[in-house]
Amino acid sequence: MRKFETDNTIQFKGRFYSFSGDLTDPAATPTITIFTSRGAKKIDAADMSKDSTGVYHYFWTPDTADKYLLRITGTVVGQTSLIRKAFKVETTSVD
Repeated sequence: MRKFETDNTIQFKGRFYSFSGDLTDPAATPTITIFTSRGAKKIDAADMSKDSTGVYHYFWTPDTADKYLLRITGTVVGQTSLIRKAFKVETTSVD
């Protein structure tokens, strides 16, 4: 599980592919939802920003240590593409 620290910006990327394996744009702007360990939504279906064909990003700066689940969704050729990843945010270290 990837780990990050509170108060540091995280960049999430989503890549969408056609059935032939080429990067392709979804029918609509993909969205990202971030859930806490208790299932509450920290981010609810926010639009992602386009980097290039089929590649999108979203920046988020967590303020609370927890385990999270992100869900990125987009529709390609009539099929919903779902990316899910778990990650952990820990309290920022003081040096």
